Amino acid sequence: MYRGNTVTLSWSRPSGTQYFNLWVLKPGDTWLKFRGGYTSTSFNRYINKNGTHTFYVEACDASGCSASGSASVSVSEPPPPGPSAVRGFSLSTSQIYTGGSVMLQWQPPSSYSGSLYYRLRTKKPGGNWFVFRDVSSPNFLRSGINLAGTHYFQVQACDSWNQCSYSSVHSLSVLSPPPVPDAVAGLSVSKTQLNYGDSVKISWRKPGNISDTTYYDVYITKPGAQPGLPDEHFLWHDNFRATELTRNEIYRRGATKVGIVPCNVLNQCGPLREVSFTVGGTLPQPTFTRNKSVIRQGEQVTFNWSLHPYYKDTVGYTLYQHSQGTTRKIAGPLAATVQSLTHTLNEVGSSTFYLEMCNTYGECNNKSLTALTVRATPVITHAAVAQLAVNKSDITYGEHVALSWQRPAGYDENSGLVFDVYVTKPSPNPGEADIRFLWRDNHPSLTLTRGPNYRRGTIKVEVVPCLAEQCGLSRSVSYTLSGNTLPAATQFTVKQNTVFAGNGFDFNWQFPEFFQEAVTTQLWVKAPEQTALQKYQVNAPLHAPGQYTFYLQYCDQKAPTICNDYLSHPVTATVKPIKVTNLRVDKTNINYGDSVTISWDKPNGYTGALTYDVYITKPSSEPGQPDQRFLWQRALTDTQVVRGPNYRRGQIGVEVHPCLPDGSCGEVTTTQYTLNGTTLPDAIQFTSEKPEYYLNESVSFNWQMPEFFKEPITAKLWMTSPGSQTISLYTPGTGLTQKGTYTFYLQTCLTNYSTVCSKQRSTATSVVVSDNATLLKVEDLTVSASDIVYGESVTLSWKKPSVYQQDMVYDVYITKPSQYAGEPEQRFLWQDNYTGTSLERGPNFRRGTIKVEVQPCTLSGQCGQLTEVAFQLTDSHLPTVTFEPLPERVFTHQTVTLQWQIHEFFQEHVSYTLYVKLPGQQQLTMLGEFDSRTEKSRFQYQFTDAGEYIFSVQACDKKTNGAICSILESSELVANAEPLRLTLSVENGNLQWTDVAQISHYLLEVADCTQGCTNGKVLNWQNIPLSGAQTHYDASKVTGLSAYRVKACFSDTICSGWSNQVLHDPNARLLTGKIAEFNTISSLVRIRIKGDTCKRTENGRFWTLDLLTPAGSVTYNLLKTAHTQDRALVFSLPTCQTDKDQPIIELYQDY
Repeated sequence: MYRGNTVTLSWSRPSGTQYFNLWVLKPGDTWLKFRGGYTSTSFNRYINKNGTHTFYVEACDASGCSASGSASVSVSEPPPPGPSAVRGFSLSTSQIYTGGSVMLQWQPPSSYSGSLYYRLRTKKPGGNWFVFRDVSSPNFLRSGINLAGTHYFQVQACDSWNQCSYSSVHSLSVLSPPPVPDAVAGLSVSKTQLNYGDSVKISWRKPGNISDTTYYDVYITKPGAQPGLPDEHFLWHDNFRATELTRNEIYRRGATKVGIVPCNVLNQCGPLREVSFTVGGTLPQPTFTRNKSVIRQGEQVTFNWSLHPYYKDTVGYTLYQHSQGTTRKIAGPLAATVQSLTHTLNEVGSSTFYLEMCNTYGECNNKSLTALTVRATPVITHAAVAQLAVNKSDITYGEHVALSWQRPAGYDENSGLVFDVYVTKPSPNPGEADIRFLWRDNHPSLTLTRGPNYRRGTIKVEVVPCLAEQCGLSRSVSYTLSGNTLPAATQFTVKQNTVFAGNGFDFNWQFPEFFQEAVTTQLWVKAPEQTALQKYQVNAPLHAPGQYTFYLQYCDQKAPTICNDYLSHPVTATVKPIKVTNLRVDKTNINYGDSVTISWDKPNGYTGALTYDVYITKPSSEPGQPDQRFLWQRALTDTQVVRGPNYRRGQIGVEVHPCLPDGSCGEVTTTQYTLNGTTLPDAIQFTSEKPEYYLNESVSFNWQMPEFFKEPITAKLWMTSPGSQTISLYTPGTGLTQKGTYTFYLQTCLTNYSTVCSKQRSTATSVVVSDNATLLKVEDLTVSASDIVYGESVTLSWKKPSVYQQDMVYDVYITKPSQYAGEPEQRFLWQDNYTGTSLERGPNFRRGTIKVEVQPCTLSGQCGQLTEVAFQLTDSHLPTVTFEPLPERVFTHQTVTLQWQIHEFFQEHVSYTLYVKLPGQQQLTMLGEFDSRTEKSRFQYQFTDAGEYIFSVQACDKKTNGAICSILESSELVANAEPLRLTLSVENGNLQWTDVAQISHYLLEVADCTQGCTNGKVLNWQNIPLSGAQTHYDASKVTGLSAYRVKACFSDTICSGWSNQVLHDPNARLLTGKIAEFNTISSLVRIRIKGDTCKRTENGRFWTLDLLTPAGSVTYNLLKTAHTQDRALVFSLPTCQTDKDQPIIELYQDY
C-alpha cells in the first residue's frame, strides 16, 4: 500500500474473550501496543511511514492474554498524480462494412512527463466493455470487424502505477456489404464518326442488381501518337457517379474506345462494357502569326505557329511565300518541334505567306486559311546597278576597256546616287591572293574607261550604288588580259660606255608606267668576235678587249611564262686592255748567290686597285729536261720585288701579270736576266755522323747546300791524317786505320759542268779515331714484321759490329706504351748478356708502338751504343676471353667460381662485362662489370634452376674508351645444372645417401618416432655430427623407431633441400612383398592374410601389429623397400596355421 492510506485489521473473537490488545512493529522500531482493552474485531489504522509494518492481536480474559499470529503490510511512497484523459480521440470513419477496419487515433495527455501506455476498450453489439489491447503508440488499426451493429471504443491513458484516465466514447456502425454490380446497360455514344476537334457524349444506365450508391471507372483506349506506336490505355474518370459524360475536342486520329466499369461502395467492380468512335478528315488549322506586317526591304520578319494542344499526331510544317505572281517554298518540311521561323524579305512590295501542316498519314490542313501578308518598302542597301557591261572581254598589254551601267530601279538622276567602283586583279607575284581595291570613290556618271592595262589574267570590276551615308549591293563584270610578248622597256642604257679589262658594266632600265608584273630579268652579252650570246650579271668582269653588245630580257613569273622581245633593243660598250709598263731588272748578268731587283709601272690611265702575279721561268736542274715555269709571287701590291740569292745557272725569265680584286688578270709583260758564275757556293753545313769512330771503322758525313741551291752536284771528300798536313782524296767506305784526329774537307762540283766547283779547303770537319769499345754498335738491326695483331710474335735479328773481331754479348731493351691511359711509356731490360743475334718476342699483347734497342757489349763488360728498331700492334678486336673449366657436373643450389682471362701476357687495362643466358631464356642477363686495374677476374655464381646456363664475357679496352672490344660470342662457357635430388636409404642398419661432387658437407638429422610419425605431426629433429663429406652413417645402434633426413651444403649458408625421409628400427624384422604406396606412418599396422581361416568377418578379418613392440615390429622404410624392389610380401603370424608364411593381400595403418 502507499503511505498516507488506511489499513483495516480484522480478526475473530475467541470464546470467553473480554477485550483485545493491538500491537505493531514499525520499521526500525520495537513492538508497541497501540490499543488496549479494545473490544471490536476490526480496526482501521492510518499509516504514514514507509517500510514493513507487522501487527498482532492479544485476546484477553480474566486469566490473562494470548497472542494471535502476525500479519504484515508493506508501505511505500505514493505515486504522483495519474495522467489526464488523452486528447483528440477519434475514429477514422463512423461506418464500415463487416470485415472492414477502423483506425483509432489520439494524442497524449497534456502536461504529463512520465511513462505512459494506452489501454484500448470496446463494447460490441449486445456485449459489455472489455480491454482488447495495451499499446504504446497513439494510434491503432482495429481490423477484421465482422459483427454487424454498433461498436463503441474508449482509450485509457495509464502510467507505470496503473493509474488510468478515461477518454470520451466513440461509436462505429458496422453494416452488411452490398452485392458486386453487374455490367452497365444501354452504353452508347452520340456519334461514331468525328472530325478533328469534335466532341462526343457517352451515356449508360445503372446495373439492375444495385440499389445502393454506384461508382463508375471510365477507361479510354486510343491509337498511338505516331504510326507504329502501341495504343494508349488509361483511366479517364475514377469513381464517377453520373451515368453520362462528354469528351470534348478530340484530335487523336483513328478509332477510340470508351470502357465503363461499375463498382460498389466496397470498390468491388463488375464487368467492363465498351463503345467506340472514329476520328479523321481535314487537319485542324494551326495558330499562325507574324511579328510585323510592314518592314523595310532586307529586314527580317518572324513567323510563329502552334498546334492545338489536344492534337498529338506527328506533323511537319512547310512555309510558302507568294510574291510578284510567283509562289515558292521558303522552308520545310520542318519538324513538329520547330514552331517559329525568321525570314529575310528582299522582294519589294506585298508578299503573302502560307503555313501548311501535314501528318504522317498524308492528311493536311487547308493552308489558304492561314494566309498572312507582309509588305516590304525599298532601301538603298538592297539596290544594285543594272546592265553592267564592258566593251571588250579579251585584251592585250597596253589596251583600254570601257565600262557602263544603269541606275537601280526606282532611282533617277535626281536621286543623288554616286558609285563606288572596286577592281580585283591577280597579284603580280605567283601564288599570292588576288588584290582588291577601291578604284573610284563616289563616281558620279554611268561610264568609266580603264587603261592602259598591264596586269595579265582576269580583272573583275565591281560597281556599288551609294547615297549619302549608305551603299547598295555589288554587281560585277570581268575581262581578261592575255598576250605572248611582254611590253618593251621604255628605257635600256649602259651607265659607262668604256671600262678597263677585268671590269664590268652597269645598266639603267625602266618598264611602262603601269607595268607592275613580277618578272625575272636576265642580261645577255655578245663578246667581240663572237656570235653566240652568253648570260651576263651586272658588273661581272670582262677581260677580252673590244666592243660588247648587251640585251635585256625580262619574263613573267606566272605560268605560262612569257617574255619581252629582247633582241630588238640592244646597247653596246667597249673594254680596254690592262698591262704593266716599263718592266725591268737592275742587273742582267749575275753570279751564284747574287740578287736582282725587278720593277715595273702601273698601266697607263688605270686608277683602280691592282695586284701583281710574278712568274719565273728557269732552266731545269736535270740536263735535257724542259725549263721550269712557276708562280713565284702572288698578289703583290708593290711595283718592285727582289729575287735572290740566285743559284740556278742559265737564263731566268720574269713575267708580270696585273690582276683585279676579283682574281682576273690582264695581259703579261716579260723580261730576263742570266746567271753564269765560275765558283760554286760553299755548303752551309758539313758534319760527320758521329764525332768519334772505332779503329778501322769507315766514316760517313752529312752536308747541306744553301737553301735555294738545287743544281745537281758531285761531292769530293779530301782529308788529312793524324800528324800530317798532306791532303788526299778520301774514298767513302774506307776504314780509318790510325788513331788520332782526321780532318775532312768537302768540295762540290756541278754534275753538268765539272769544272765549276767550290773551293777545296773552304768547308772542313774533324773526327777522332780510337779503340774505345763504347763506340761500337750492332749492324743491320731488323724486325720480321712492322705491323702485327694481338697474339702474334716478331723475330728480331742483327749483326755483330764488323770492326770488332772478338766475341760479344748483347743487352736488349724494350720500350712499350703503358697499359693505362695518360701514363708514361715503360722501358726495361728484356735480355741481359744475350749471346745470339736473333730473338723472338711474343706472343705480343701490348697495343701501340714497341721499340727494341740492342746494345753490344764486350766480354769484359764494356758496352757500345744503342741501335733501335720498332714494330706496331694494332687490331680491330681484343683477343678472345676464355673461362677456366667448371666441374664436370654442377647442381642446383651449388655455387661455382667463374674465372677468366685473355692470356697470361695480356695486361692491358680493360673492363670485363660478364653475362649469363638462363635456362629457357634468349636474352642475356648482365652479372657485373669488372675493372682489371682494381678487380680480379672472378665471380661467385649460384645455380638456382636446373637447365643449361651459357656464360660469356666481353673485354673492352679502357684506353680507347671501350671502342675496341673482344667478340662476346667467342667466350661462351656452357654449364648444365642438374637438379640436386638426394636419396636416403637404409640397408642392414647403415644409412646411405647420394654422393655429390663439390660438396662442403652434409647435414644429417634424426627424429624420434617411437610414439608414431604422421604427416601432420611436428617432429623434433636433432642433428647428427658427421665427419667431412661422408655419405653414410651407421644407425644400427639406435634404439626404437626413428626418422632420418639429409641435405647437402655447398657452404655454411647455401644448401639443398631435404632428402626423402626414411624410418628405421634396427630391431624390426624385414618384410618382403609388394605393397601399396604409404604416405603416413603410425605404430599400428593391420594385415589380412590370404586363405586365413582364423580371422573372419565376424571377428574382424585383420591381424593387428603394434610396431612399438619388439615382436613382429614393422617399420615404414622396410615396407617401402619391399615395394620399390617389387618383391612378394609374405609374413609369419601366430595364426591357425602355425609356422607357415602366408602372402599378405592387404596391409593398412591405424591412426
